[in-house]
Amino acid sequence: ADDHADHQDDGDAGQDEREQLAPAVARGQPGGQILGRSQREVIAGLTRKPGVGLMLLAGLGGVFAEALDDVILWPVPAASEDIPSKLARSRLGRILDSRRWADPQSTAALLETLAALHAFALWAGDRVSAVDVNPIVLGDRRAVAVDALVIPSVAV
Repeated sequence: ADDHADHQDDGDAGQDEREQLAPAVARGQPGGQILGRSQREVIAGLTRKPGVGLMLLAGLGGVFAEALDDVILWPVPAASEDIPSKLARSRLGRILDSRRWADPQSTAALLETLAALHAFALWAGDRVSAVDVNPIVLGDRRAVAVDALVIPSVAV
């Protein structure tokens, strides 16, 4: 039987990923790729635009982040229906809605992540300058944040 199917119930869903990544880390190459065919990297976060304020952002990750330089931006605060609507109209949204991407649960998990970042932005307000969650790995019915950086604002 395939024990990979129900990792979210085993108490340590990241164990396999850590085991796959361990040899690369041991060689001093922590950026080793562990993505399967049914996984995608995305980026998400917050950025502060002069004259506008905090903006929620999301986009394609990995090589596409730099090659396409295509992110979706929402002003904070954003209406709750604006986040999924604008995401659906973006390149990232079209990929996640395509027939080739058969994991609507991880798309829903990405939307939950964006909602959590939005809630954090509302709470933090002027105390945060930026948040960079990169990459977020989508697949296996979930969104896994691999790394994140929070940059506080200079004294307000």
